[in-house]
Amino acid sequence: IDAKDARPLPIFSTSLNVVRGKELALQTRKARSFAFTPVLSGFTRARTDRREWEAFYAPTSEGATRMLGAPHGITLGTAVADVGFYWLLRELLGSTNDDSEFVYLSDGGHFENLAVYELVRRRCKLIVACDASCDPGYAFGDLHNAMERCRSDFGVDISFSELAPLKPLPDSPDAPCRRAKEHFAVGKIRYNPDSHLDDGAIIYIKPCLVEGDPRDVLAYAEVDKAFPHDSTANQWFDESHFESYRALGEAAGEAASAAIETKIRRLLHLLDAGDNHE
Repeated sequence: IDAKDARPLPIFSTSLNVVRGKELALQTRKARSFAFTPVLSGFTRARTDRREWEAFYAPTSEGATRMLGAPHGITLGTAVADVGFYWLLRELLGSTNDDSEFVYLSDGGHFENLAVYELVRRRCKLIVACDASCDPGYAFGDLHNAMERCRSDFGVDISFSELAPLKPLPDSPDAPCRRAKEHFAVGKIRYNPDSHLDDGAIIYIKPCLVEGDPRDVLAYAEVDKAFPHDSTANQWFDESHFESYRALGEAAGEAASAAIETKIRRLLHLLDAGDNHE
């Protein structure tokens, strides 16, 4: 890929299962972040003998070439749907690690569910994170997990002035379904504690019902009390269920679009100022 063609670079985040490892953090995590991109794929790990990281990356076009049907390396289908029964069995027996010639990868949510980690690693200045996890209590567990791992591994702090506007307000007679004030919150990413010029922004979108959302979506929530936080075990959505989620996502995206545009314009202004300064 030519970097000058300006196409978006997709990053597929997976979890490298490490049931046994030398690092203390692995006793809790049991996994590392493993990323696939069109150029390189791999992972990093901290060295136990010094304050450094080891990187294990290889050209994506050369990966899995010994597998049947993959002469040109790892494809999109291989990255999201390949299955190895032997390595699944090893994971069940607690013997997977990151020192083998082959590794066992699974859903990226087993490590970090918002896919923020790999973007922070690349020091992205604007991150839009859509949290579609089942969180009816609005505890923001996946967000807090991402914040903790970025701080622990990269020394990068992510902060929000408040998340309360995303939480539903107490029920009222004129609003049978609990409503929140906002669909999203804007946070700050401190890449360099010594310089605010390196700061980035994160726009965090959460499924919640806000006054002004489509009337049919609000009405659906009165019928289905689990909406918009159905368990992933529910794989049997009918048309109205699916459409309610789609319409709610569109409303949330439109609500956040102005904030996203403002952040993009600010970044472009800073880049332009930097070019003129040079």
